[in-house]
Amino acid sequence: MKKLVLTFCLLLSSKLFSQSWKEYISQNALPCGKNLELDSSLYHSFKDYRLIMVGEMHGTLEPAKMTEQLVRLLLQYEDSVSIGLEIPEKEMSAFLQNPSEKNLRESRFFSKPNEDGRNGRAWFELVRYCMNEPRVSVFFYDNYVSSDVPRDSIMYLEVKKQAALHPKNKILTISGNLHNQLIARNGSKTMGSYLSADSSIFPKEQICSIYHYYAEGTMLNNTGKGLELTTIEFQESDFSSGKHENYFIFYDSAEPTPNNCIFFTRKVHHSEILDLKN
Repeated sequence: MKKLVLTFCLLLSSKLFSQSWKEYISQNALPCGKNLELDSSLYHSFKDYRLIMVGEMHGTLEPAKMTEQLVRLLLQYEDSVSIGLEIPEKEMSAFLQNPSEKNLRESRFFSKPNEDGRNGRAWFELVRYCMNEPRVSVFFYDNYVSSDVPRDSIMYLEVKKQAALHPKNKILTISGNLHNQLIARNGSKTMGSYLSADSSIFPKEQICSIYHYYAEGTMLNNTGKGLELTTIEFQESDFSSGKHENYFIFYDSAEPTPNNCIFFTRKVHHSEILDLKN
């Protein structure tokens, strides 16, 4: 991962900016609070985007927490927001029919064993917030059914459907950080690349793709050995060398990079296993 990020930074520095990447961060970073609270001035950085796709390493806390804070910020200025999660709709059917905390806890998704980090406390709290906010329309778009149809193409169609159902809403999504990339990965199209290529609802300039990067911390997910807690040791980089602990940084184009916004937190914390008794 560190090698990937280093390559990412070098591409940004050499092809997108005349100054160094470190200088660009110093001049353009938009700070968020210690607890990821977002100042009202940040609204102006997001107001022209209709689709905001948040990427994460599953089993981490900060992307879900930031997504909630972003929704809270948008609702200070806008009437309603849609938010989608990388969850199979069929595993949330009873909750969708009758949104309640009981049905949320007893949903197939949140009551099954945690296998990849998604159905931990971070996403549970995000859905619970949405449930209690009448101006938020929540949907679940990981509705893969057959190997004959690419999974990301189904995600794309579900997001597009939600946008058509709620044409005045901003749409936010949260997913693994491969799905929201705006450029196809190793020849395989991502949800983000499908959406970027279809201007019928979201012109390219109205799409924001956020990549979460961090300097150290923990995550609880599955990287091929089953669910396990991983510790990331601190390593100094251009991202962590500035004066801000947490910040956003935007850049103009998704080429040659896969996203057009970075959300940096100096520390990342794992999403705890959900205790359904509490």
